[in-house]
Amino acid sequence: MENSIKNEEILLDIDDDIPFDYLCGTAECLKAIAHPTRLQIILFIMKGEFTVDEISKHCDLSQAQTSGHLRLMEGKGLLSRERRGRAVFYSVLEPHLIDVMECINGRYFEFKENLKR
Repeated sequence: MENSIKNEEILLDIDDDIPFDYLCGTAECLKAIAHPTRLQIILFIMKGEFTVDEISKHCDLSQAQTSGHLRLMEGKGLLSRERRGRAVFYSVLEPHLIDVMECINGRYFEFKENLKR
């Protein structure tokens, strides 16, 4: 396993070739979350199911802006929505999105620790 990257919890065998078409789709998903506001929305939605109104208030956005961000992420299969009466609730659909956010959180934690030094 000389051609691998090892971490405490993961083992990535870099000898496995992932098809280019799959990587293109993955890049599109990453582009969909590569925006500070969308990251903020995801962090909030990871706490539960929320309406556009709740998300827009939490993120200090208009409902139109919030809806646009949610539509984009839903279109990439990252979020799901469920209508209950007149309200629409959003939640995380892509389970690996949690791993991405944990990576971001870990980097932020290291950043904060380095500031203290």
